[in-house]
Amino acid sequence: MLLRLRLLEARRRGGLLLLTLAALAVATVAATARGPLAGRYSLATDLAALLGYLAAVFYGALPLAADRERRRLLLTTASPATPWSIAFANAAGAAATAGVATLLLFAAAGAGSTLQGGLETRVAAGFRGDETIWIRPGQTLPLEIKPGVEKLRFSMRVFSPGEMIGSTGRFPIEADGLRLDLRPGQETEVAVQGDRLKLRNPSDDALLGLDPRALRTLGARRPFLVNAVVAGIAPALAAAALAALAAAFSAGLTGPVAALLAGLLLLLGSMKSFLLDTTQPPPADDHAAHHGHNHSHSHDHTPPPPPDSARVLVRAMLAALPDLGSFDRSDRAFRGEWIGFEGAAGAALFLAVALALAAGGGGIGLRLRRVT
Repeated sequence: MLLRLRLLEARRRGGLLLLTLAALAVATVAATARGPLAGRYSLATDLAALLGYLAAVFYGALPLAADRERRRLLLTTASPATPWSIAFANAAGAAATAGVATLLLFAAAGAGSTLQGGLETRVAAGFRGDETIWIRPGQTLPLEIKPGVEKLRFSMRVFSPGEMIGSTGRFPIEADGLRLDLRPGQETEVAVQGDRLKLRNPSDDALLGLDPRALRTLGARRPFLVNAVVAGIAPALAAAALAALAAAFSAGLTGPVAALLAGLLLLLGSMKSFLLDTTQPPPADDHAAHHGHNHSHSHDHTPPPPPDSARVLVRAMLAALPDLGSFDRSDRAFRGEWIGFEGAAGAALFLAVALALAAGGGGIGLRLRRVT
C-alpha cells in the first residue's frame, strides 16, 4: 500500500506537470540550442541527468509524510506492517518514481535530437590495445580489420622537429590512398574496404601516432533514438538508488536534513573520480626530490614514507561511494557509438544495495520513532 501511495504522491504534488515541463526543456535544448547536433545532444543529456538526480534527492527526502511529522508518526505506529517493510516500500516507491522520470528525460533528449535528424550510430569497439601506434616518415602501416567493420575513427599524435609543442598546424596522412590533412588531436573517420586498411605517413620528418584513446572501429548501424533511450537506463537506475537512500535518510531525520545528506552524497558521487585523482599519493621520485635526495645515488634504497593518514582516510571514504559519473555513458552516444546496456549492471547493483540499506537503516529509524 505504501509503495502505491508514494507513486500516487508524485501525481498529487504536480509531478506529471513538472516532468512534462522538464522533458520539454530537455527536448528544446537538444533541438534548438546553438552549436552542432552532437553538442546539443550532449548538453541535453547533462541537463536530463541533473534534473533526474535533483528530483531523486528532493522527492526521496521530502515525502508528504515527512513534511508532517505527526501524521508520519501516526502512520508508522498504526500500521500492522514491520518498520523494515514500511521503509522498504517507501524507498521502492521513491526509487521507481525517480528512475522512470530520469529515463523519460533521457528519452526527451533523444527525441529532440531526432527531430533534427539524429546522429549516425554504429556498433563501436576498441582497436589495437592502449599503446600509441607510431608511423615513421614515408612508412606504410597495414591494419588488419575484422569482418563487419565499415569505418575506422582515429586521431593523431605528432612529433615534428619543425613544430613547437601545442602547434595547430596540419599534418598529412594517407588512408588507402586518400590524403587527409589533420591537426593533432583532430578526430576523423575513414571508410574501410575489405579486411585491411593502409595508413601512410607522407611527410618528410614528422612522426605520426594513432592515439589509442580515440582509435575505434565502427560497424553496423543502429537506431539513434533507441540508443538515446538505452543510454538513460544506467543513470535512471542510479537516480532510483539515490532516491531510495534519500527516503532512508528521511525515515529517521527531518526532511531538510535528509535532503542535505542526499545532496552531499550526490555531490561526492559526481566528483568521485576527480577526488580520487587529487588524493593520489605523490610519486616516490617527487618525494625524494622534495627532501633533496639525488637519484644518481643508486646505492640509496630508502623506501618512500607511508602515505599521509588523512589521504588514506579520504580515499577509504570515497571508495565506499558510488561513482555516479561512470553510470552515464551518453558521452559515447553523442559520438555515434552504440551503448547497449553498458553501465546498467553496476547501476542495478547500486540500486540493490541502496534498497537494502533503505530497508535496514530506514526500518531502524522508524522503530526508534515508534519507541519515542
